[in-house]
Formats: sequence, C-alpha cells, structure tokens
Amino acid sequence: MLRVPGGWVLAASIAIGYALVAMFFGGMIVLGTVRSQYGLFVLWGSGTGQAPWNYPGLLLVAPWGVVTLPFFATVAMVVVSAGVGLGMGVAVLLTVRLLRSRRSEAAGATALGSVAGLSPAIIAFITLGACCSTSAAATAGITLIAHASGTTSYNLLANSWYLGVFQMAVLWVALIAQEQLISVYGALWGAETSPQPAPAMPPLSPRFALGGVLRIALLGTAVLMAMTMVAQWINIPPFGASAAVLGGWMFQYALVPALIGAAALAPLAVSRWVAWQGRSRWVPGLLRGLLLVGGLTLALGLPPPLSSSGWYGWVNLLLGAVGAPASWGAVTSGGSVSIGLALRWGFEYLLLGGYAILLAVRPHLALRPLLWTVARHSPASPSPAMASGSAPTQ
Repeated sequence: MLRVPGGWVLAASIAIGYALVAMFFGGMIVLGTVRSQYGLFVLWGSGTGQAPWNYPGLLLVAPWGVVTLPFFATVAMVVVSAGVGLGMGVAVLLTVRLLRSRRSEAAGATALGSVAGLSPAIIAFITLGACCSTSAAATAGITLIAHASGTTSYNLLANSWYLGVFQMAVLWVALIAQEQLISVYGALWGAETSPQPAPAMPPLSPRFALGGVLRIALLGTAVLMAMTMVAQWINIPPFGASAAVLGGWMFQYALVPALIGAAALAPLAVSRWVAWQGRSRWVPGLLRGLLLVGGLTLALGLPPPLSSSGWYGWVNLLLGAVGAPASWGAVTSGGSVSIGLALRWGFEYLLLGGYAILLAVRPHLALRPLLWTVARHSPASPSPAMASGSAPTQ
C-alpha cells in the first residue's frame, strides 16, 4: 500500500511527528532557557545499579533546553513511532482512495480499511508518551495500563521498561489485524494484495456487529492477559518463580491468550485447523485439553493450597474481595474493588475463561459468531483451493 509516490514519505513524516510529540509528553524534551553551552554526555549507569534498562543513555544540554534519551525507552519510542507511521500512513492512503471512489462496494471496503488503519494510532495516542516517560506527570496513560495489567502505577513508574513493552506488543497485534484486513479486502479497491479473487463483504447485520465486537473484545483481552504475565515479572523474576506460578503463566497467561488471540485474528484458519482430520489429529485434541484446563482455572479457580501459590481464578478473587479467609481459597487483589478491577475480572477471567472452555468443548459453536464477520469468496469465482477440490474459502 505504501509503494506509491510519496507513500513512504507520508509514513515517515507521521512517525517523526508522533515521536516528537511523544518525547514532549514523556519528558524526554524539555524546552527552556539553560545557562549552558552545547554538550553531549553519555550516561553509563545510575551509580546505584537501579533501572539498568535506561543505560547507556544520552543527555544533550543546549541553551534552548535538555534532551534525555534513556536506552530502552528510546528503542521503544522508535519502534512505536514506526508502527504508528505505518498504520496511519496506510489509513490516509485508504481514505484518499475512498474519496476518489465512486463504487459503493469499494467505498464500503475502503471505509472499513480506513478505520482499521487508524486503530494502531488510536492505541498509541491513548498511551502517548508512556513508552519514553522520564517523569510521572507526563504519562497520563500509565494509570490505564496499570489497571489493565493488574498492577499499580507506582510499580510501572519504578519499572518503566514495561510501558515500552506494552505499547510495542499492542501495536504489533493491531498492525497484524490491519494487514490481514488489507490482504482480504485489498482487491475490492484495486490494491494488488492478494492473488485470490475479490471476496464478498459480509452483510451489515446484527450478527456481523455482534461477531465484530466479540472478535475485538477477545483479541484485546488476550493481549492484555498476556501482558499481565509480563507485568508480574516486576515482582516475580521469571527464572526464580515456583512451579505453581510457572504453571499459571503457561496455562492462563500464555496458552489461553495465544489460542484465543489466534481465533480472533483468523477464525477461519482456526476453524479449519480444528476440523482437520490428519495423521496428527491428537495435536488439536491435546491443545483443546490444555485450553480447557486454562479456561476452567480462569473462570472458576483452584482450591487451596494451590490458590495461594500464585495460580488462581475468578472465584478465588471474588472470595478475597468479600473477605473470606485464605483457607477457603481466597486471593486478595491488592486493592479495593473498583470499576477498573471489576472490568478486568469480567474480561480477563470470565470472558476469556468462559470462551476458552467453550472453544475447548464445542469449538465450532465458539467460532460460529466470529465467522459471521469473515469475507466469503463468490462461488462463481473459485479460489485455487476450490479448484483443487478442497473446501470453499472464506
């Protein structure tokens, strides 16, 4: 999409603009009158061994202000800015094609692509400056990230590397979703993105809206659940965790989000894989069994003493919220019950856990609403798979 005259220049301009704005919001650029000559200093450490991810860093002092470039924060800012430039650059190009288009079918597809192109930018601007923050006052998105990750703002400020990892992970998934949409619908507005014939857009109906909302909710929750595991590394070093904690990470925070995120991104591919009857059909059965274990422990929980070892579920958290003793399996959430905490329980434990159970027990029923949003190829224009005698593609 960007291989057009001025396409890469547009993406680079947006990326540079976002980087500059993020540096101002994050406190990496501070303008003012400084009684000093130009000077560039390399900072090799804090002297106390704290925050090693910030070093080596650069400090530029000039008469007009100060520029601070911590190591990992700068790397994260460059990656996030590049992602925002790609996403918004494609969105602008699709919008231009929409305005030039006179065909209703192409206009509908391009409008859908434009919204998807803006999604990486929307996610990035919600946490604007968080990846490169050097001051607490400059990061309004830190509280939002803390609530979503099940930690506190203090922990994130003391471990600022997580903010950069969070933004890069979320933007990466958003760009994958955008690229998939363009590869599917690109032929509708003349983009050479797919060798298959132009697919038919699903009709705009309540079923399409329900399936779309469910896909977005599952994908977003899966990403947040996986990042919650990374947030727990702040207090529990990965190489020093107990077997129970590692089991919870593997089932609840890695396997379940990975499989459900794949189903939300590519429901048709997952549906075909579940129905595959090949020599290794025990592999889907094994993964469904592991998915069932992860879903049950998320939506329900574990009895004591396992619940006090770091592997718990929604029932354990609910018991902790009402003041039940740990001998009953109660687990405290580390704070008072709030709207943000209730939303996290509802999405990351009930929605993700319940859908994991349904996907493991009745995969076709679980994938059905997601398939309502999948583009379908016209029978009159068979794809290469249909020509070879396989199932129709969507």
